[in-house]
This record gives sequence, structure tokens and C-alpha cells, in this order.
Amino acid sequence: MLCEEELVASIRDKIPDFPIHVSDLKAPTAKFVQSYYVRVLEEVGVDVDELQEPSAENLCQLDYPEAYRCVLPLAKLHAALCFVFKNIYVDDFSILDLTEPSNTFWSS
Repeated sequence: MLCEEELVASIRDKIPDFPIHVSDLKAPTAKFVQSYYVRVLEEVGVDVDELQEPSAENLCQLDYPEAYRCVLPLAKLHAALCFVFKNIYVDDFSILDLTEPSNTFWSS
């Protein structure tokens, strides 16, 4: 298993333009975790623009589109990650991993 410093070095090696520090792993924030996963999905060819901005078509089908404007990108990100994780046999990924992350993921 990699220590946190080695993990940070490995991520920097693979995604040099992604800002990451050991403190991000020790006390991850929702913003950091979501940014990291968006960047990883981008690296594997996912159209992340589609994930980050709700389409006008989706919004016009809702009764209160403004209420969902910030929720839909998170739901899309979660759905994309669940699809990826299911295919690599990770079955316990939750929306809470994106909204209330803990350092247990990185230290497992």
C-alpha cells in the first residue's frame, strides 16, 4: 500500500495539472473529491461537460428547474462513477462519498 506522500506523487505523475497535496487526502473536502473524480473521468474519455452542466432539455422537464441546477451535476457525477465502479467491482460507493468524504477511502 502506498503512503499518502507516494499516492500524491503518483497522482501528480499521472495528472500533472491537478492540484493535490497530502492535506487533501488527510482531510478531503467535497469540492476536492468531486474535482478529483471529474478529472479522472476526463482522463478516461468521459465528456465531463455533460456531467457538470444540466442540459436545458433536462431542466425544462422539471417543475422547479432552479432548485435542481446544482443537484443534477452531482447526481450525474454519482451515476457515472457508479457505472465505472460497478465495472471494477466496487459496490459500496455512495453519494456521501462525494458530499461528505472521509480519509478512509484514501487510506484503505
